[in-house]
Amino acid sequence: MTPIKTMRKRRLMTADQLAIKSGVSRVSITRYENGQREPKVREAIRIARALGCTVEQLVEGARTVVV
Repeated sequence: MTPIKTMRKRRLMTADQLAIKSGVSRVSITRYENGQREPKVREAIRIARALGCTVEQLVEGARTVVV
């Protein structure tokens, strides 16, 4: 499971909720979570803010996140 998906699930969010909160399309969120694409820097920042973490935590993995 990718860090984005792991963090999203820990926060009990759906992909749709993350898309709305981050302003990144649901299709893009799904592609990032499935490892089909990597987010651009701006999208990674938006996703990190929506998840309440840093971009570094998204890159390094959810294991570094304190919930």
